Amino acid sequence: MADAAARRHAAGMDLREEDFAVRAAAMRRAIALQSAGDPLLPLLARAEAAAAQVHRQGYAILPDLLPPAAVRRVGDALAPLFEETIARFERLDPQLPRQAVHLHDVLARTRAADEVALDPLLRLVVGTILGADFLFHAGAIVMAHGPGTAAQPLHRDDASFAVLPRPRMPLVLTAAVALDDFTPENGATRLVPGSCWWERSRRPLPEEVVQRDMPAGSVLLWDGAMFHGGGANITPDRMRRTLTFNYVRGWLRTQFNQFLSVPAEIALSLPAELQRALGYAPSAKGLGGCEGEEPLARLQRIAGLSAAPTGW
Repeated sequence: MADAAARRHAAGMDLREEDFAVRAAAMRRAIALQSAGDPLLPLLARAEAAAAQVHRQGYAILPDLLPPAAVRRVGDALAPLFEETIARFERLDPQLPRQAVHLHDVLARTRAADEVALDPLLRLVVGTILGADFLFHAGAIVMAHGPGTAAQPLHRDDASFAVLPRPRMPLVLTAAVALDDFTPENGATRLVPGSCWWERSRRPLPEEVVQRDMPAGSVLLWDGAMFHGGGANITPDRMRRTLTFNYVRGWLRTQFNQFLSVPAEIALSLPAELQRALGYAPSAKGLGGCEGEEPLARLQRIAGLSAAPTGW
């Protein structure tokens, strides 16, 4: 039994190495085609280095993705959303550990995050890790870790794909853009380097968890297979605002887009079994939800057929 597990683990490691080697080779070819002084050359070189770090240790930090003026501009434009997350946090029971509230539908609410999502360096890194065919997974998210925020349990962002073996090629990638300085005191993300290479059963030990300082304007990227979690904000008055993008490989979706193929008004009229088959019910591991609602409840509410959201 132990020998079989060891062979499976070795096979998963080999697959992960082979998958990255293909993309790394393509990046090296792209770099070789650039002339000295070409403005694309430093972008390609930085993306190659960051992707290699994510591949090997599970995460990388790009310290200056956004200049200070962009940090202020994006932070100010997103202020109403951060205020909403803080208001939701304040309504949580103070007798229980209160974790930061995540607001997931940013791209539906504002264009303030677009310039960051379109940043060429960020997209180059994502493409080098996941391949050019990538999609938003959890999408664009804002959160504010204010004083009193409890630590988030360590978890993996790719846990929805539980049936697939570990270790494996990266399926999910997260990019957390710091709009305030990240420090251990204000809850900088806790990371477990190398855990993207672990077998399914292994869990982090306390001494394996690290936190990294990074200034506002930086981006922290991590493989969805790496254990991580937001830290506790133990400061009296220092906020930690984050704009996060969560991506998935593009082939992890249906062959045809059923939400567009079958108009919403027809989907609402179908039997429940067919609605589920079209995707209007979440999968067992939480895939397919919409801001905490079942997708059918959201569709009904949009159509004016349901007065209140249904949690799941």
